[in-house]
Amino acid sequence: AEASDADLSKLMLRLVGRIRDIYAGNPVWYMNRTVFEYLTVQRRTDVLNGGQLGYTDVDGRRTYFFHGIPIRISDQLTEAEATIS
Repeated sequence: AEASDADLSKLMLRLVGRIRDIYAGNPVWYMNRTVFEYLTVQRRTDVLNGGQLGYTDVDGRRTYFFHGIPIRISDQLTEAEATIS
């Protein structure tokens, strides 16, 4: 799989739009390192131009965000996970 296979940013933005009240709880993006790598490669140009993927330091650790929602990396998630429908 290549980073260009799916437009991850577009898919993630569509997901945000489908949730009635995204901030009613504590939303978090969960992904493994491979998906995170693909997302950062795809968003590189946008980040340089002030795009949606960013980071901040929280308690001395870099925390990544997409559309204001924190990203957590979990290597227990694999590309072979079943699709949620």
